[in-house]
Amino acid sequence: MKNTSSNIFLENIEKEIVHLYPNIVQSLQEGLGITDLDENFIFCNRAACRILGYSKNELLGMNLKDLIPSSQLESIRRENEIRKKGSSSRYDLVIHRKNGRLIHVFISAVPFKNRGGEIIGSFGLFRDITAQKKNRGNHQKKCRLLGSPNPERQRRHCIAGHDQQHRGMEYGRRADFQVQPKGSVG
Repeated sequence: MKNTSSNIFLENIEKEIVHLYPNIVQSLQEGLGITDLDENFIFCNRAACRILGYSKNELLGMNLKDLIPSSQLESIRRENEIRKKGSSSRYDLVIHRKNGRLIHVFISAVPFKNRGGEIIGSFGLFRDITAQKKNRGNHQKKCRLLGSPNPERQRRHCIAGHDQQHRGMEYGRRADFQVQPKGSVG
């Protein structure tokens, strides 16, 4: 390959990215965790510590199973088998924070490989979705309470209510199942 100015530029960009990598990883709002094949944490970023409530020193070496309710251990085993076979997966999981509180997280996990391409663990990016789960549950409860004799009409109303709720509108009920903005008369 000729050493053209574009090649030199690309080499400089690559060096810059390698230099920035630690800052990028630590600046993520999502938790980043790497576990070995036995599911022990071997790396975590600041967001992982914040989401789980542990310090970095506490998390490193901790086994993922220590954070998972026993009812979800089989699910974790299946997900890890998928990664050991070289595939990625995305899934929701309930995790115990250090303070004992259960939170819902959404995880995107991929196999973690060494330079030789051998799978040596899992690389997971995760975020706390507890608030979204709670909001979805409240919304579904409101939809059930409407009890429309016309399920299609109720479904349309609930979808509209969900959309309006996320635009700062109050969830309201009228005889024709239309959602009214906060403060309007129906």
